Order: sequence, then C-alpha cells, then structure tokens
Amino acid sequence: MQQLALTCPSPVSALSASNLGTSVNYASPVTAGGQLPVAVICAPLSGQLFVPGTTTVSCTATDAVSTTARCSFPITVTVPPRITLTKFLAFGDSITAGEITTPVTASAGMDERAYRQIVVPRASYPTVLEGLLDARYLVQTPTVINAGRPGELTVDGLTRFGNLLRSERPEVVLLLDGHNDLGSVQQATEGFNALVTMVQQAKASGMRVYLATLVPSIPGRFRSQPQALLLQFNDAVRGIAAREGVGLIDLYTAMLPEVNTLIGSDGLHPNEAGYIRIANLFFAAIRADLEVR
Repeated sequence: MQQLALTCPSPVSALSASNLGTSVNYASPVTAGGQLPVAVICAPLSGQLFVPGTTTVSCTATDAVSTTARCSFPITVTVPPRITLTKFLAFGDSITAGEITTPVTASAGMDERAYRQIVVPRASYPTVLEGLLDARYLVQTPTVINAGRPGELTVDGLTRFGNLLRSERPEVVLLLDGHNDLGSVQQATEGFNALVTMVQQAKASGMRVYLATLVPSIPGRFRSQPQALLLQFNDAVRGIAAREGVGLIDLYTAMLPEVNTLIGSDGLHPNEAGYIRIANLFFAAIRADLEVR
C-alpha cells in the first residue's frame, strides 16, 4: 500500500479593501495513498477572514489506521495603498488645460503662422495624473478636475477660482498659473499677487495646496518666454510656497535638463511627454504627503 501523502495548494494572494482583512477561499489539499477513508483538516479554514500580512495554513490528513501526513502553505493578504484626500482641482492656464502645438503643414519651420494650438484633454497633466492615482489607489476613486483655461491671465482667473472652490469643494488644489503674465514686469507682479490670493483663499477654505513653478521655455521660439522674468517669477513662486507652508512642485528645475524633449515646437507648451512628466511630478508629491503610512 502506498504511504499516505498530502499535497497543499500553491501560495494564495488576496487583496483586502480594508485594514480588517478579507475572506479567502482556497483549494483543498490533495491526498494520495493511505488506508481509506482519509480525513483532511486545515486551519485556518477556507472562507475565514484572513488579516493583512501572511498567514500559514496548516493541514493534516489522517487515514483509517491513524497514519498522518502534513503540509502547509501561505496566504498573503495585502491592503492597497490609500490617500487621505481624493478630490483634486487643477487650476491654471493652457498648460493645465492640455494645449499642444501642432504644425499645420509638414514643413512648418519656426513660422508661428504655420502652427496652431489644440487642447488635447487626454494628454493634459490632470488627466494623466488621475490615471496614475486610479492605478495606485484601487479601493478609492480619486478625481482630478481640469480647470485650465487657455490665454487667461492669473488676475482674470481670480473670480473663476473662487467660484470653483465654492461649487466643487475640492480637498486639494493644484496651482500651475502665470504663463500668460510674463508680458511685462507690471503684468507679472499682478499675476504673482493674484497667485498669492488664490493660495490664501484655498488655505482659508481648509484645502491642501500644491503650487508649481512655471515650466521652462526653449529660447528663440515664437512663444518663448523672457528668461529673466520667468526666473524672477519662479523665484517668487518658491517664496510663496515657503511663506504659506504649501507644497512646492518645482517643474522648472525638474524639466529644464530635458527642455528640448519635453517642450513643444512653440517653445512654451509641453508636448505629450512633457505633460506626462508634469503629472508624475505632482503624483510623487501627492504620494509623499497624502499616502497613508
């Protein structure tokens, strides 16, 4: 007669929606040999609640003449990461809206008239960011509202911003604004002051704020921004973040080494790779600050 043997199932992995754990069903071990009948008992039982972490299931087979065989296997329960806040408002200009520069003809060169600006919502950083959040926080439903408006001066966005805070009630505000304010020192100053007001309004409403520096510009292109004013504005943005105690996303510094591959042909608007980079920079800050440890 063949000796009694017991073969356990392969290791089991399960996902729990909460820190309490989840019910896990597993296949019965397989017996071979021994004197019939053979009884098999496993503990913990299949279908019971398994807490997060790894639990060893131990099984014992006993045949009619009390011969025993044993095996064991692990059940690993993981809890998906979570974030403390899930409703985001991304506010800004065309670079929040997702505007991309597209040539009108195959040989457009650097003539501004040979290009047009197209808003591509799927390429925008808020859309990409929402996808990153959804993919990581599986048991939650993060949303990122895209409130970008092409061509808008920051000071002109103040009323719209306040209305959105009241109507949407976001938990987190992502501010990337000011690209249209660099026409003059006076205009840049007005834009900066409007940005300060936005930060303070969001904070006063109990919202978490992430403030981004303006993206770098490729010199010599038809929408290139004045470098000296761009640098001054971004220094001022860094100062706001420090004084107001809000999160800083330094897009300029992070994107500058690859400016020629992340910024489009107009010298100002990111291409799709640039918007992906922006989304990833916001995502990294959100994970670092808001993910439950």
